[in-house]
Order: sequence, then structure tokens, then C-alpha cells
Amino acid sequence: MKKVRQLAHHFFYNIAFVKKMIFLFCIGILVPMIFQQTVYYLETERGIKERMLSTVNEALDDKTLKIASVLSEAAALEKRYSTNETLYQCLDKKYTKDLDYLIQYQVLFSETNLYPYHIRMVRLYTDNPTLMNGAYVRKISDMELESLGETLDYVNLYLVKNQTNTYIRTSHETRRIAGTSDSRSLSVIRVFDYYKQYDAYQKLIRVDVECDDLLAILQETNLFENMILTDSNNQVVVALNSYANSGKMVQINPEKIADSGKLLLSRELSNFGLTLYGLYDMSSISKEFQTSRIQSFFLATASILFALGCVYLVAGNISRRLNRLVTQADEIAQGNFIKKAESSTAQDEFGVLEKSMDRMSAQMEELIEREYKAQVQQAQLERETNQARFLALQSQVNPHFMFNALE
Repeated sequence: MKKVRQLAHHFFYNIAFVKKMIFLFCIGILVPMIFQQTVYYLETERGIKERMLSTVNEALDDKTLKIASVLSEAAALEKRYSTNETLYQCLDKKYTKDLDYLIQYQVLFSETNLYPYHIRMVRLYTDNPTLMNGAYVRKISDMELESLGETLDYVNLYLVKNQTNTYIRTSHETRRIAGTSDSRSLSVIRVFDYYKQYDAYQKLIRVDVECDDLLAILQETNLFENMILTDSNNQVVVALNSYANSGKMVQINPEKIADSGKLLLSRELSNFGLTLYGLYDMSSISKEFQTSRIQSFFLATASILFALGCVYLVAGNISRRLNRLVTQADEIAQGNFIKKAESSTAQDEFGVLEKSMDRMSAQMEELIEREYKAQVQQAQLERETNQARFLALQSQVNPHFMFNALE
């Protein structure tokens, strides 16, 4: 405690005024400003990250809903056809002549739009041997849902949640032209079982979703470094970057991607067994904020230097004028009654003090001069008195005076 008092005494009584002002500026303004700016930057960065995280989550939710709506549209389309009794009759009928089937085919499918938006292909399958293959109908002897008469190097088939006889199939067909996007398919398959009386042959409908349209949905936002739609085996169906959207399907490892230090968000299309991943680089926020922080730092530094310069100018002016007053006081103490404010036009407290010091110096000089003259006159008078006395005494010792005294 004694040491603190000594330091305080040294500061208040031994440190120059300018240094005191700069010290007070640093303690009273600079330190709180730095603390405030630090807290502000931390809170701002945290707030920006929270807002960006909320934004990317909303964007991922939006893409998930759009993809789910496309699949729901495909499911609704095949449900509409799976409840069409005329279609059941056409596919279950035994045709003796090809012409009869072609007439029925033309009547049935010329009035029906089977290719709405987002749908690549709609195809009916049956094991009815009396039918002919066409654009919309395919007869196959093996009604295996996984292959449907195709040669596939990858296939994943599973039931749609809360649906009976409705399946999701992701597959890649090796016989397609290499490098084309349609070699990879995302299909909704439904077995016809609505009208039980038409059971002479097996029937089903397959609706392929246009994968390029799913990719276009993912491309609507540029928030994510990558977006990946996978099936239940984490095989890539479509992706923004890093993975091909055509050719052989690739399996991803979400845990490995998450370990890369980037934020991996996921949304499950639970009814359809698909998962949409969004890969977001949180460091991009830090980089952008770092740039803003550097700009703010230089701006704050310039402001502090400007404020410090202003403090130094004001404190220097005060210090110079105080030093001038101190010098004048020392000169007066030594008997040199100088005047400092004769040419000064200052109207502040220091100007008033300087003028007061000048008046005091002049009055002291006048009083001292008056006293000095009085003392000189008194000394002159005393000298003249003493001189008169001396002359009187001298006259007393005159020889004539002594002779007369002897007589």
C-alpha cells in the first residue's frame, strides 16, 4: 500500500503535465475502447455465425422440401395411374391381334400426358405376352422389381414409408452410354393392386425423376460449398461439386466429411429414404470477418492516433503556457519583473492568469521602485543631516573659536 502511495505521489507531483494527460487518455479512453471493441468483435462474429448458420439451415430445409415435393409429385402421378381401371383392363386383356392392341394403346395414351415437369420417364411393365413393347408399355417375363429387365451394376430398392407396394429405386445401368446423366436413375415404382379382379397378369408403373432438375434445385443457392443427395446406402444420386452426376454411383462417408473441419448439415427425406447433405465452410465467415476486423482495426487505430494527437496538442499548449507562468514566477522571484502577456490575445483561464501575473509583476516592480526611492531619499536626508552635524562640529574646533574660548 505504501508503494502505491509513493507511485501515486510521484505521478501527481513529479510527472510532467503532458505525460499525465497522455496517461489519463490511455487509461480512461484507450483501454475501455479496446475492451469494448474486443467484446464487440467477439459478439458480432458469434452473431454473424449464428445468423449464417440459421440461413444455411433454412436454405437446406427449402431444398429438402423442394426435392420431397418432386418425389411426392412422382408418387401422386403413379398413384393416379395405378387407380385407373381402364388401364387395368388394357394391360390385363389377352389380345389376339396386334392391331386391336395398337388401337387400344393409341386411344389410351394419346389423351394422357405422362411427362409432367420434373419427370424423365413414365413406363408401365407387365408380363402379358400378348402386348407389344412401346414408349409407355414394356412387357417382360421376369417382373423382378430390382432389375425390370435392365442390366444394372448398382441398384438399391426399398419401400416408401407409410406406403404399400410403393418403392424407391436408385440405380445405374451399365448398358447406357458412358458419361451420360440418364445412366443414373431415381425411380418411384408402384405395383398395381387397386383392382383385385384384374389379376391375370402382373402390372406395375415406374416413374423416373429427372436428376438434372434435382441438380438445378441444388444450384439455386450458392451458400454451400457442396450439396449431396444420397440414397439409403449413402450412394450419391446428385451433387453440386466433387462427385460426378453421371456414370457409376459413388458412396460417401459423412463422418469422414465432417472430420474435415467443415460443417456438414443433413436433412432426411424420411418418407423416401433419401438424405440431403449440405457442406458449409464456416471458415469463410471467419475470413470475411477477418477482413472486416482488419479494416476496423486500421480505422480504430487512425481514430485513436487522431484523438491522441488532439490530446497532445491541447496538453502541449497547456504545458507550454504553464511553463511560461512558472518561468515568469521564477524571474519575479529573482527580481526580474518581466511581462509575458503584453502581446497575448488569449481569453481563456491561462490568458487571464498571464495578464494577472503581468499586472502583479508591474505592481510589485512599482512598489519596490517606490520603496527604493523612499529609501534613497531617506538615506540622502540622513547623509545631509549628518553632513550638517559634521560641519557644526567642525566649526566648533575652528582655531578662532578655540582662541576666543581661551580668553
